[in-house]
Amino acid sequence: MAAAVTDLTVAAHPSDNSKQRADIQGLRAIAVILVLFFHLWPNRVSGGYIGVDVFFVISGFLITGHLVRELQSTGKLNLGRFWARRAVRLLPASLTVIFATFVAVLILVPDSLRSQFVWEGAASAGYIVNWLLAANSVDYLAADSLASPFQHFWTLSVEEQFYIIVPLILLAAVLVTRRRSARQFGIILGFTAAASLGYGIWLTATTPSVAYFSTFTRAWEFLAGGLLSLVPRTLPRRLVGVGSALGIFGIFVAAFILDESAAFPGWIAGLPVVSTMLVISAGSGSWVNKTARFGPVMWLGNLSYSIYLWHWPLVVLLPYATGGPLKTIDKVSIAIASITLAWVSQRFIENPVRFAVKLRRFRQPRAVFVWMTAAVVTIAAGALGVSTYTTYKIGVADAAARAQLDGGTAPKCYGAAVLDPSNGCPPNPYGTALIPDPAVSGVDVNRAECWTGVDSSEVHVCQLGPESGYTRAMFAVGDSHNSGLIQMYEAMATEMNWRIDLTGHNGCYWSARETDDPNLPRREKCTQWKSNITQWLNDRPAYDAIFTMHASSRSQSVPIGAETKDEATVNGMSKAWSTQTSRGATILAIRDNPVQRSDVKSCIDRHREDPNSCALPRSKALAWFEGSKEAVAATPGAYLIDLTPLLCNSEICPVVIGNAVVYSDRDHLTTEFARSLTPFIERAASAALDR
Repeated sequence: MAAAVTDLTVAAHPSDNSKQRADIQGLRAIAVILVLFFHLWPNRVSGGYIGVDVFFVISGFLITGHLVRELQSTGKLNLGRFWARRAVRLLPASLTVIFATFVAVLILVPDSLRSQFVWEGAASAGYIVNWLLAANSVDYLAADSLASPFQHFWTLSVEEQFYIIVPLILLAAVLVTRRRSARQFGIILGFTAAASLGYGIWLTATTPSVAYFSTFTRAWEFLAGGLLSLVPRTLPRRLVGVGSALGIFGIFVAAFILDESAAFPGWIAGLPVVSTMLVISAGSGSWVNKTARFGPVMWLGNLSYSIYLWHWPLVVLLPYATGGPLKTIDKVSIAIASITLAWVSQRFIENPVRFAVKLRRFRQPRAVFVWMTAAVVTIAAGALGVSTYTTYKIGVADAAARAQLDGGTAPKCYGAAVLDPSNGCPPNPYGTALIPDPAVSGVDVNRAECWTGVDSSEVHVCQLGPESGYTRAMFAVGDSHNSGLIQMYEAMATEMNWRIDLTGHNGCYWSARETDDPNLPRREKCTQWKSNITQWLNDRPAYDAIFTMHASSRSQSVPIGAETKDEATVNGMSKAWSTQTSRGATILAIRDNPVQRSDVKSCIDRHREDPNSCALPRSKALAWFEGSKEAVAATPGAYLIDLTPLLCNSEICPVVIGNAVVYSDRDHLTTEFARSLTPFIERAASAALDR
């Protein structure tokens, strides 16, 4: 057995010598340039995000090889020393960027986003931001939230978690089996990688937003590099050139062919991972290694970590400083500034902390733990303070604005009421007051008792209005756009003495066709829910009327035969509606509201004196195909309630109407503005029912 262990001992790769391996530095240079170009010119390098996958494989290759050799030579791991070295290597630069970005957020970012950003900064300092982003992305309404300047730290969080977990796995394997062979490590890491890959494929298909950020779905990429480090020999000499060429080709194919719609990091992530492995396995004798010795390539490779850290905060924050989207000159400036800041921080911060003799005692494990903890606690305390003060400040401003309204309730001249000529209201009766404040306009108003999440097909219905003695029985069904009108429905039910039963589903609306959702499990739940809605209605006495509304930006249906998606969308709604019009119900289809720019809330916050400078032109805000008008025309007994004349003028679709902030994000109405629509929808519904 001892001989077997010796035979399978990991040989030192060329990368493990004191001299850096040029091909790996070249890969790092390629990876960071791809990421940089993807963030600056996403339409040119649509799959440049795979640069982080290249980094993952490299890290797994280098770190796993180092750990296994230490285990084989000593039978143990000095975990404190290992983790301290990784912290000394990574934290000086990352903490510098976090501190600098934190300050920039305080100066540049409006109140509406400040709390979100600083908490993501704190999570980045603790290397758990990937889980925070995964948790937030599950929320349908949070899916369109703006990227924070700390978002790129998700990759570093995954990497740090790998550095914590893998040494423990390897050490446990030695302690349990008493063996230290490369074969044993390979079996353990191979099974772990296979489990991670399988989980990644499954989670990417079911919950892609979580899969993208999850450590468990990304672990196999590190472990693929780790398994490669256990192989003592590189590619045969005759295959070195071909292997490295195929590897580089595969990386660039992934970078230019993939885009953000790819099911990533499922099986398709194998393309950049295997391609990177091919380049590394070609060894130091490959043409890539020789080419990468070119000075600028090595220099970029050495700076790749710092370039990655600095570039994203500049991409996110510069528009807040300039007040507009990035122009070509801005993007070029960001690229130059990222490289410059990377060199400065490496020269004057990273290298002194890592190598200066005077700072040697600060590199000891205990000292590293102390200053690392102090830094994280300081940033977290700062985030708590900023968030608390910002919340207080927003609350005071919102309360002051609301105090201008009569008795704190919506008066005659607020919101959509200013659009009714009979009210005699000026356009902005309360001056520059914004109600609600943009920073608090995104509160989720869905109620659990009448809401179904993406992972369920159950029908949950809540009753609004009187339980008995009502004059009409109504039903309201749709996605979050319809459920966002819940307080409007509630007010209408009370005022008109109608009973309104309401139900909604996350990202799903009533139709007889499948929604064109690439997430197949989510599509199946949605399809089943649609069927359940029709069955639920058929099992009960027919309603007098059924309100329905859905998001135009997420509404296309799967076509059948020669249908287009637009035709499928119309036909699906018409078929579903006909199941109830045939029973005597009237369909009241509310046309969806316009879709605004993704940063509409923060734009309003920055331009309080002229908030409608943030509004999109009418043609652009209404560009999405919605289909309700066409479905109404195809369905006898269906009527259209079109809010467009209230939400748009001949030129733009305003984001503030009658001092009411109209949108809580790019395509959801605020609760307050939706409630101000009550009399208009009451009149439209009554007119349709009286025909």
